[in-house]
Amino acid sequence: MSNSGDGRRPEIKPLTSLRFVFAMLVFLSHYSTGEKVIFFEGFIGVEFFFILSGFVLSYTYGNRIAEKKTPLGEFFMARFARIYPLHLATFLLSLALLVRNSLAAGGGGVTTLPWLRMFFNITLLQSFVPDSSYYLSFNIVSWSISDEMFFYLAFPLLLCVFNGHRIKIKAAAGLVVLAAYFTAIFLLPGQYAHAVFYINPLVRMLDFILGMLLFRIWRRITSGAENRKGALHGKFLPAAVEIAPVCLLVIMVAAADRIPLVYRIGSYYWIPLALLVLCFAQPFGEGIISKLLSLKPFMFLGRISFAFYMLHHMMLSLVPAAVKRVLHLDLESIHPAARFTIIFAAVLAAGIAGFYCFELPAGNFIKNLSKKRKKQTGTSPRNAA
Repeated sequence: MSNSGDGRRPEIKPLTSLRFVFAMLVFLSHYSTGEKVIFFEGFIGVEFFFILSGFVLSYTYGNRIAEKKTPLGEFFMARFARIYPLHLATFLLSLALLVRNSLAAGGGGVTTLPWLRMFFNITLLQSFVPDSSYYLSFNIVSWSISDEMFFYLAFPLLLCVFNGHRIKIKAAAGLVVLAAYFTAIFLLPGQYAHAVFYINPLVRMLDFILGMLLFRIWRRITSGAENRKGALHGKFLPAAVEIAPVCLLVIMVAAADRIPLVYRIGSYYWIPLALLVLCFAQPFGEGIISKLLSLKPFMFLGRISFAFYMLHHMMLSLVPAAVKRVLHLDLESIHPAARFTIIFAAVLAAGIAGFYCFELPAGNFIKNLSKKRKKQTGTSPRNAA
């Protein structure tokens, strides 16, 4: 781990790098080779992001919000600065593409825009509408950012619930929620499964809450051990601890065809993903995989993973069209490996450019603007994520 240098807890490097691994799985689930995608189970990438978000926010902000070291306004501003600028940029890009395609097809361009869908996208409310023409409109992957924004808004309230002392009441409430969840899986008609169990933020909050629970478990496990180097003794044990959840995830993916899709997009992967976060978050006795993920190249990929994720779906259609227009080359006519390499390289370059040219400066601008406003009002600024 490296120290953040601003009073916050140090960064857990392997978890940062794993963001790109799972963003890559989402990319592979959208990359088509003819009639099939490379990796159908890519939706586990989004589930991993939600679980990791609950863990990391609890790790970074849990104590600071509870002890009022980080005001809620500052927390919300930091979260807004983290995801909204890039969401807005990709929304405008998708809007421009929609207008261009409308004009190219002889349509009315701006006059035929779906204004209500635009409103739900701009306000990040699209995932609440159980209609794919809304939650998958414009930049379709932004539905997950709609969920994330809802999680951020609910996080302080969830902290209050978690910090309460009535364990039995919380356990009973948790059992009731899970019972209602699995009952709904049995009773809800299949045509609503995607909108409810994969998209809806009220349901997907279970992933986020799982991440918050994982932090509590991790804190208990690591309590008093952070200053003891080599807490996991032996030469092979640290590596085994990391390899075990990876193997479990691979086995469950291999057996996925035998599991109904409604379970797979919901709760099927909870255990392996939770173990993955827990095992790679341990700050002592690091195994070989953690050491590999802590290298600078992987850390770099982890940091640009959000931009990579937000841009990849649009780039999958933009790159072949651009290559055909500029180079007069049909990517469908070349070797599949070469086609994949060209498109992946272009998406990766777009992710890097999006991070350095927009995500990072726009986020910093918003946070600096917030700090200046606090100085003007006589409030001492605190550190933001």
